[in-house]
Amino acid sequence: MSEHGELLWVPDMANRQRTVVAWLCETLVSALNGGRAFTNLAVLTDHAGVRVPDVAWLPAQSVDDAITDEPMRKCPPLIAEVSLPGSHLVAMNRRVAAYLDAGARQVLVIDVSGLVRSYPPGAGLLPPDIVRPPPHMFESRS
Repeated sequence: MSEHGELLWVPDMANRQRTVVAWLCETLVSALNGGRAFTNLAVLTDHAGVRVPDVAWLPAQSVDDAITDEPMRKCPPLIAEVSLPGSHLVAMNRRVAAYLDAGARQVLVIDVSGLVRSYPPGAGLLPPDIVRPPPHMFESRS
């Protein structure tokens, strides 16, 4: 970040990660009987400033809260992050903690092999196996 808070560079997702994000959006809306899944929704956290998760799910009655020019002041109940190859575990743990501290009921982290971790463990809106992407999304293709 610059001294003015501008983001200077972020590693971009590959098509594989974008495919997982799109699949997650569809799966969350279906599994949670509606609402809306947003990609790259700005969320103001209590201790980590503005965070932009890969996917944020909102129930139907809260969807209008996302239609703003400012970051959301209330964290969506379900957040999902798709790890990029080389993602640093400590940085991901900080993001997870920031979302939980800001009020998320569940944070899902999908790693580059398709493994789904749910935070806090054993709690949340969905069991992790419901949002386990199909294995073919993680197969190498030449």
